[in-house]
Amino acid sequence: MLSNRSSVRRLANQKQRRRARRLGIRIPQRFYPDVDDTAFVLMALQRVKYPDPTRMEGAIRRGIQWLLSMQNRDGGWGAFDRDNDRGFLCNIPFADHNAMIDPSTADVTARVVECLGRFGWPAEHPASSAPSNSCSKISPATAPGSAAGA
Repeated sequence: MLSNRSSVRRLANQKQRRRARRLGIRIPQRFYPDVDDTAFVLMALQRVKYPDPTRMEGAIRRGIQWLLSMQNRDGGWGAFDRDNDRGFLCNIPFADHNAMIDPSTADVTARVVECLGRFGWPAEHPASSAPSNSCSKISPATAPGSAAGA
């Protein structure tokens, strides 16, 4: 009986995931943090009154440090990877719709710069000004290979 219940539950989860994909809903994944989602969460945490402010400040500090560590050499940010913009990877036979690369995109970069600004980082700070200095090199969000355009 227990195995039947777990089988039914597994099939229901698979059906739910397929339906969500058809509707364009992202399925949460546990292994790869997402840069723009992290920026959104950090901005939301600014508005939360947490009973342990020291713990909250530590979590926010680590989140911002992680965001900064994900900045690409061109000054922008991609969705999941850092400096993963080598076009030859798209020629690998098992590459799924050019999803092997994760170049900087304007939408993700804007979200991170917005987050840094909300935390009081000045526009002159190298992390904030680097994207504006190289905007012509940053792919639009719908570029093939970007997380949004894949």
